[in-house]
Amino acid sequence: MPSYSRLTWVALLSTLFCACATTPVRRTEAEQRQAFSEICSIGRGNQEVMGSVWMKVETPDEKGQFPAQLKAANSGQLNMEITNLVGGVEATLKIHDGHYEVKWTGREQVVEKGTGQWRGIPLAWAVDLFLGRIPCPVTKGERRALKVELDQGPEGQLIVRALYASHQTQWTETFEYEMKTWAGKPWPVHLNWKKQGPGPTQVSFDFEDPSDHDAGPQKWSAVSDSGEVKIRWKDRSVSP
Repeated sequence: MPSYSRLTWVALLSTLFCACATTPVRRTEAEQRQAFSEICSIGRGNQEVMGSVWMKVETPDEKGQFPAQLKAANSGQLNMEITNLVGGVEATLKIHDGHYEVKWTGREQVVEKGTGQWRGIPLAWAVDLFLGRIPCPVTKGERRALKVELDQGPEGQLIVRALYASHQTQWTETFEYEMKTWAGKPWPVHLNWKKQGPGPTQVSFDFEDPSDHDAGPQKWSAVSDSGEVKIRWKDRSVSP
């Protein structure tokens, strides 16, 4: 075995460390905008998605895993039937016009209604997630952001900051996307969303298993202070 001096070993270890601790390549502004466009275009052409999912919900008030049948529409409406293992309907969930309603069936029907968020997920994205879309800043229409800025994080994340204003109130939302390359394009595997303002303030999303049909995630989860929701599609039909 060849012998190495102490300085040689130090040089070899330094070379190995430098090779492993490489800095992500800095994207140009055009590349950042292209990645942002690719992420936010996922599932945008879907008019309706329906099928069956396996859902897990864990909050301070409830915990369980159950199958469900659902239909999500581009109109912003979601209809879901939560079933038991033999197919009986245990509850229904409806989301429309920024409101949600849950009806639990049984000897006595229990109704839960709310606005703003469902199990920690902002209602503005709840339907979009089931449509196979990724949460993104609003860039069109009356509710569009006043300003959108792009940057790159130390680990190569795409960071998007959006400034909004409504009724003399301003707030900032930050979208931090971790990406991989899928089918030659950027595809998000994780999103950390933070809001400086009223309503839900932080949600962490994970995305898996992009569909060959529309690149929509066939598995996703959302974790917030309100709890955790996990979705895995079993059967999924997309209407463009």
